Amino acid sequence: MHFCKIPQRRNCWAEQQALRIARILDGYQSCRRKIPYDRKLLDLIQRCQPLMANRPQVLLHGDFKNENIIMSYEYSLNLIDFDSWSYGDPMFDLANVLTSIHRFSQPYALGILDCYFAFRVTDLEMQLITCYAVLNLLERLVAQKNTDESVGQIFDEVRALMKDFQGFKRIDPVWYKRIHIRDDACLIDYPED
Repeated sequence: MHFCKIPQRRNCWAEQQALRIARILDGYQSCRRKIPYDRKLLDLIQRCQPLMANRPQVLLHGDFKNENIIMSYEYSLNLIDFDSWSYGDPMFDLANVLTSIHRFSQPYALGILDCYFAFRVTDLEMQLITCYAVLNLLERLVAQKNTDESVGQIFDEVRALMKDFQGFKRIDPVWYKRIHIRDDACLIDYPED
């Protein structure tokens, strides 16, 4: 989907995200429910916001998650539910890999990342995916329709994200090992603990 040709348009992704971030932060300040580790989350957003400038523009699904991936009778995977489509940074669509998809199945999340990037994910890409995941979690929290149950789920996802990234001391989550292919040999980067 990210390789579909899109109409010529002005790249206003960074501006749109700046407005989104301001709206989320304003909503969070007035929110009675505060997320554990919110200072670390807000610091991550501040550090990553400049990285959103001049990002490639593609057709986005906007709600890439398990429930919107189905298998056809021919055993091919298909995306459904394009109500949230837009144009923007392709890393935005991958944010749920670090939260809901990873919680569903770690091997599935690994496969999505490795296949999407052909085993060549960069630090910049991973930082952006992480930032969009954090923004999505905060945005869900400040939404008016939250019940105590959904807030608890968001808190659980934040705790898992913080654990996976060791309080954002790491660029990659602990469950993701980068694989590099050189001279027909696979090399795995195991992080130093």
